[in-house]
Amino acid sequence: MHEIETYRILEQEKLVLESSDGGLRAAILPARGGMLVSLKKDGEEFIYCDPDNLLSEDRPKCGMPVLFPVCGKLKEDVCPIDGTLYPMPMHGLAQKEVWEILDTGWGQNGAYLRLRFTSDAFTERSFPYQFCVELEYRIKGDQLYVFQTYKNQSEKPMYFSFGFHPYFYISSLQQTEFRLHAREIWIPSEQSRNPAPERFLFPWKGIREYGAMMSGCKESVSFLDKGNGHMVEVAFSQEFPYALLWSRPEKHFVCLEPWSAPADAFHIAPDTLTCLGAGESLNAEISIRIDISDEEKRRR
Repeated sequence: MHEIETYRILEQEKLVLESSDGGLRAAILPARGGMLVSLKKDGEEFIYCDPDNLLSEDRPKCGMPVLFPVCGKLKEDVCPIDGTLYPMPMHGLAQKEVWEILDTGWGQNGAYLRLRFTSDAFTERSFPYQFCVELEYRIKGDQLYVFQTYKNQSEKPMYFSFGFHPYFYISSLQQTEFRLHAREIWIPSEQSRNPAPERFLFPWKGIREYGAMMSGCKESVSFLDKGNGHMVEVAFSQEFPYALLWSRPEKHFVCLEPWSAPADAFHIAPDTLTCLGAGESLNAEISIRIDISDEEKRRR
């Protein structure tokens, strides 16, 4: 089934998608960057959301912001394109824009919502291209899929990066074990770069935030929270060879972020940027699978 509700705090439409058995529910706010703001399994919330942040003019720091045309922070918040420096906020332009609702409904392949974000005079001040980004959120079975199409509508090649920034509730970072499929992991707080293990726990230092960037990623990254039994997997297509883990332990969230390129790629790694020729398009996808461990199910 599908339905349209009103998100009364923001006085914006919140579109809710639900699985056929009612077990999985996803809520998306098109007017707030087209982002996911809730994902529930059997009534239990898995997405961290901060209403105060949603009400503010700040970039979203909860839910699942859409990252385009950059991932991460650029040096001095500027994007070098064709010899000109353009102002670019952290994680790009898509996360604060109003997305157009193209279609929503229910079909053989589940409930879906299609959204579109297109260039205009405002976006061209920071990113001098004509473009169109389309997302399709779809619930099928026990998973939420996000299908993407990136289109270059300019008459010249367009360079960019893209990704997602989902925030998931955790009971404690110290009890959260990550399952990785990557070639290398870099931990800034450790100043270390090593082969990525299959299982990973952050070295606990009692600091404000923790982060780790992985390269050579394949298929997925996931975690098991041994404190609440939550199991979360973010799977992705080959267009996402990078992934970031990030957490502020006192807020009880962790982010599993699939990225197409590393942070500040326009300055330090331009060869990792995606390039679309005039009129070309690119398709990509991610999915989120959430569950509760068998041990936690037995305890409940």
